[in-house]
Amino acid sequence: MTRQRWRYGVADGGRRAAVLRAICAADLDGSEKGVLYALEAHVGYADRDEGWCWPSVASIAHGAGVSERTAHRALRRLETLGWVEIVRRHNPDGQTSSRYKITPIGADDHGSRVIQ
Repeated sequence: MTRQRWRYGVADGGRRAAVLRAICAADLDGSEKGVLYALEAHVGYADRDEGWCWPSVASIAHGAGVSERTAHRALRRLETLGWVEIVRRHNPDGQTSSRYKITPIGADDHGSRVIQ
């Protein structure tokens, strides 16, 4: 078994810690929080300032400990609430690929989510 390790160090300016605090304090259900944690775990060195990642839904579901269907449902709700920005990409063969960005800056439906 391999262990995943956090990809950020001190150089991230505290972004990861701020995002994780916001997720922890959020008024979201367990599957939605799990999906956010899984997305944050996929943010790599190259995009750490921007916060983009591009895992498959299967990978997100595995990291969150939910089914792919539940991961899809959580992603749609998180996008609606403004927690996740999703860029959907399609190639001519009909395959899709999505990029995800956690966007915890601003207010959720209860006005309680702000990161500075």
